[in-house]
Amino acid sequence: MIIKKLVLNNYGIYYGKNEFNFNVSPDKNLIIIGGKNGSGKTTMLEAIKIALYGALVCGSRTVGKTYSEKIKSKINLKAISEGNPNSYVEIHVNLAQNGRLNEYCIKRSWELIGDNLKEKIVAKKNGKLLTESQVADLEEYFRKFMPKDLFDFFFFDGEKMRDLLDSLMFENILKKEMITLFNLDLFHYLKSDLNRYLIEENTFKNLTNEQEILKKLKNLQDVYQTEYRANESNIGKFLEKLTEINAEIEQLNGDLDNLGKISESERGNIYKKIKTLEIEIKKSQDEIKEFTGEILPFVILKENVIDLKKSVKKQENFRSYETFINVDQNDLKQQLALNYDNYPIDEIISKINEYYKKKLVENCNAADISPLSVEDTKRIEKIIHRVSNFNKEGLREDFKNITSMKEEIKENNLLLRNSDTNEDIKLILRAIASKEYEIKDLETQIEKLSEKNESMTKKLSEVDNEISKIEEKVTQALKDEKKVLMVNNIKNVIDRFTELKNKEKSQKLKENFMEMFSHLMRKEDFITDIEIEMSTLDIKLYDRNGDLIKTELLSEGERQIYVLSLLYSLMKTSGRKIPVVLDSLLGRLDLNHKSNILYKFLPMVSDQAIVLSTDAEINHEDFKMLENYVSNSYVIDFNSAEKRVNIQENYF
Repeated sequence: MIIKKLVLNNYGIYYGKNEFNFNVSPDKNLIIIGGKNGSGKTTMLEAIKIALYGALVCGSRTVGKTYSEKIKSKINLKAISEGNPNSYVEIHVNLAQNGRLNEYCIKRSWELIGDNLKEKIVAKKNGKLLTESQVADLEEYFRKFMPKDLFDFFFFDGEKMRDLLDSLMFENILKKEMITLFNLDLFHYLKSDLNRYLIEENTFKNLTNEQEILKKLKNLQDVYQTEYRANESNIGKFLEKLTEINAEIEQLNGDLDNLGKISESERGNIYKKIKTLEIEIKKSQDEIKEFTGEILPFVILKENVIDLKKSVKKQENFRSYETFINVDQNDLKQQLALNYDNYPIDEIISKINEYYKKKLVENCNAADISPLSVEDTKRIEKIIHRVSNFNKEGLREDFKNITSMKEEIKENNLLLRNSDTNEDIKLILRAIASKEYEIKDLETQIEKLSEKNESMTKKLSEVDNEISKIEEKVTQALKDEKKVLMVNNIKNVIDRFTELKNKEKSQKLKENFMEMFSHLMRKEDFITDIEIEMSTLDIKLYDRNGDLIKTELLSEGERQIYVLSLLYSLMKTSGRKIPVVLDSLLGRLDLNHKSNILYKFLPMVSDQAIVLSTDAEINHEDFKMLENYVSNSYVIDFNSAEKRVNIQENYF
């Protein structure tokens, strides 16, 4: 299958009609799409699956509640706000059928009437409109020959690969897709049909008591195995559904970012900033209040304050003089006599008195002397100092700062209110809450099914032991030995044929894996051998010393190369024509590994490879080196102002 074109109209963040040309030629297998996170790459790929599989992406063949809610959440919000709640996705694909190449166009459209969703599907084959029954046949064809699980397997997400490898989910998915790719399930179904044939032909009607018991045990074994496989299948579907829902939540969170939703941490920072500004305003207002209450009157009477300053100075001088004249004169005489015994002491003291009287008390009238305490004098001096140094420009600047801080508080409060009242954000938050509820429900169901299978495993073990005890006796006791012998011979031939085909596939897988792995891995002889046990579908890696390498011990880059090499070998060995989608392919790789993947992996991986990248992963120089393998390239970017995706041809 080759995807030729994709059209999205009012789907997700794609407002209006948006087209992508994915057509490739034999020598140009690459489609490269560049864009930042949240620009619409994941939405575009999800639209491909919706177009091909419809409600099957939610595990149902018919439009149910889960699928309806999913599509409702994908109808473009801007289109809804403009009164146009209609949306569609359209895909054009080439399919090789019975030796002929057919082109199909599938269009799924939705109309939102009130709270109800109406879906319509229209399909064409080579330009001719298909009937309803033909459309149903086409959908069945995709389910059978290109199942959604297989399509998903070849959708490589480098960011999620580490978590996938660390879980049992990867091993289960890998085994399941190997069975589908190599048609191994056909042989299992054939053997089951042969056993059913023996039962339907009444082969066991004359069995002895032991044989009747064996028959019942076999039937019980089939019941247990059927229930076990059904549980495993449901667990797998639920795990896939969890992955899809988490991807949807991630997309919704990206939509929140585009709409300007404030995170809790940002909200906390804004509240802190507002509180800090309010404290600063209060501090400045208190200072101004203090100034106007204590200093402003003196500033207004500044000339009088100058006179007051002189009076205070005289007060200090007079107090100093009083202190001096109150000194004990006899004590002073004795102190002077010790050092100046040859001088007239009384005359010296008299001159000192005259000097200080003239210096400190001259021009000091009784009216100038006020009964101020020392504390009052200091307080007045402080006020005089502040009045003398008063700067009216500084006061103006304080008022301007208060006004500016109030404006900033107003802007931040407006930002908080807008974030809380944006209707688009409320819709998205409700959608996220709904998805999180779905996750809890799925996890509960997975846990219950896992517990059932744990119990079922014990029961199967007990039944297997009972069957082993009497199976040999029963085989000998069968009346219709010829029929049993023939069936057993056929089963043996099937087992032998399966063994040979498995060995052949195993060898091819090994060769193709080692071919690509050696191209991509920078370390020489890092992994020198791979063992693929087709009966159990277990994969083991070995180093040059023959020691087992555990995948959980590989670095993130080595794990990615391991998975890419597996993907390539599965694709090449199966001979299937399946589009490969590679997202966040190069984010965790060093330059050497990146170069190997760009020039040795991408041109060879598939007839069509759709690569999603940022300019940090594939820069302009890298693209120039790949240009000979590129059929089409785009850059997509979400315009938050216009609430739509801008699509530009040619990569960055």
